[in-house]
Amino acid sequence: MALKLYRCDDLGMAIPEAQWQATDPLEPAEKRMLECVAAGELFDGARDLRSPDLTTAGVAAQRATVRATVLRHLLTETNWAVHSKGVRLRHVRISGLLDLESATVRCALLLHDCDLDESYPVAFDFASVPLLVLTRCRLAGFSADSLAVAGNLDLRGSTFAGSVELPGARIGGALLCDGARIGANSGGNALICHGMNVRLSAHLSRGFTSDGAVIMPRADIGGEFICRDAHLGINSFGTSLYAPGVRVGGVVYFSGDFTAKGAVQLAGSSIGGQLRCDGARLGADPDGNSLLCDGMRTGGSVNLDAVPGGGPFTTAGAVRLAGAEITGSLTCRGARLGSNHYGNALVADELRASIAVL
Repeated sequence: MALKLYRCDDLGMAIPEAQWQATDPLEPAEKRMLECVAAGELFDGARDLRSPDLTTAGVAAQRATVRATVLRHLLTETNWAVHSKGVRLRHVRISGLLDLESATVRCALLLHDCDLDESYPVAFDFASVPLLVLTRCRLAGFSADSLAVAGNLDLRGSTFAGSVELPGARIGGALLCDGARIGANSGGNALICHGMNVRLSAHLSRGFTSDGAVIMPRADIGGEFICRDAHLGINSFGTSLYAPGVRVGGVVYFSGDFTAKGAVQLAGSSIGGQLRCDGARLGADPDGNSLLCDGMRTGGSVNLDAVPGGGPFTTAGAVRLAGAEITGSLTCRGARLGSNHYGNALVADELRASIAVL
């Protein structure tokens, strides 16, 4: 059965959109894509059909176009040959909505420097994918409720006009978002990961930027959670990172040039290694709290220090560590703390530190 998509006119009326079907002819770029995929080659939309001597501006202006429905058929049906290397596209414009909701994708999908021009988010809700790579791509958003990826989910360097939603996602490798730029939804949330499970590490560093908050309560990260040099926006609740009950097997890094416009919420979290916030700069929520770690458990020290030769750990509001258990030391060398509405800068009732508080 052919996939039916609908667009809405200015009055909100549904208008059926003509869709490609398996019996319809293919465009030259699509035929060339199939040849490359079958041979295990990269399909470069700026090279395979045009002059190999394009300037950077020329590459951007002269990209081959592939219809999203053709790409979906390639990824989910078996009548076209696919090499074990998977579908690898570069400098390609993908027209229409790439809708893989509830699909079993039969091979790895790797898109680099591609434009997905549909105004709706790419849909991977309830899909199963061996490997998913979208690097330096430009797209409206990414919807992937309960997505299952056997390997890495790689979004490095991509730009999302709206939010990236991964609630309940299961990632068998690492979540890689270094250098990505993510917009936000109407509630001011950018990266939404309720209950996400990542077997290896999660990387939101090297200039990762979000217009809104990162939401990840009860997420489970097997390795490290790395947010060095990340820049987080704020949601309507005054929060930049909302991760109560998060479990991290290794070290958590909010260090270097890490900035958050609002509060960082880690209450009830379990961190296998250190919590490093060297040089971080945090805003505050409406209650005047900046770092909320009540009931947190760590397997290493908590470092709220100045960076050697750099800036201090700085908060607009209070740091809360009530009932926290720190296996190591709590260090605040050179820190500059604001205060909450009660005039408190550090709230640490019943804090336990196995070594020292400095």
